[in-house]
Amino acid sequence: MGYKRALEMTSLYPRIVGDRWRELPEQLRRCFETPLNAEMRASGHFRVRWGDRALARWLARMGGLPRAGERVEVELTVTSDAEGETWRRRFGSDELVTRQWEERGLLTERAGSLELRFRLSVSNGRLFFEQEGAGLNVGGARISLPRWLAPRVSGCAWEHGEMQVSVEVSFSGVGLLCRYEGGLERKEMPQ
Repeated sequence: MGYKRALEMTSLYPRIVGDRWRELPEQLRRCFETPLNAEMRASGHFRVRWGDRALARWLARMGGLPRAGERVEVELTVTSDAEGETWRRRFGSDELVTRQWEERGLLTERAGSLELRFRLSVSNGRLFFEQEGAGLNVGGARISLPRWLAPRVSGCAWEHGEMQVSVEVSFSGVGLLCRYEGGLERKEMPQ
């Protein structure tokens, strides 16, 4: 097995996606292939929108979602280890840190005590994040949340000169909490 193929299979996202990983454009794959015990950095600008309703804006603020803005500077740092990856996103002065790992073929992402589970799929050169479930982790105990009580998150990444990202967070009965989208360019790390 060549080095490149070995890297793909040890990195979190290629391992979850499987054989369809190679259908993604190379630039996009490189942004999600963080070697074990390494770091990937990217930066760019996003448009961040909050929902129109006062309750939606309050929930977005309480949930630590990035503040609205037209051209928000974004820095992404992904650090990989044997158990998964830590994603540190800085939107202007706001920081959102999550932990990601594979569980039963799904991508699990934890922010604080909230856990979201995603099915990753590839179609037309795009990587899709489809939420399969949500729960709370309280003192090591996992409590599943019914759909009406959990935020809904969906996302997509594709290549258009650089990696493009679109993420939407909504809540049942409230609607859109936050949507952010924009481009990220991977920074080459010194060897």
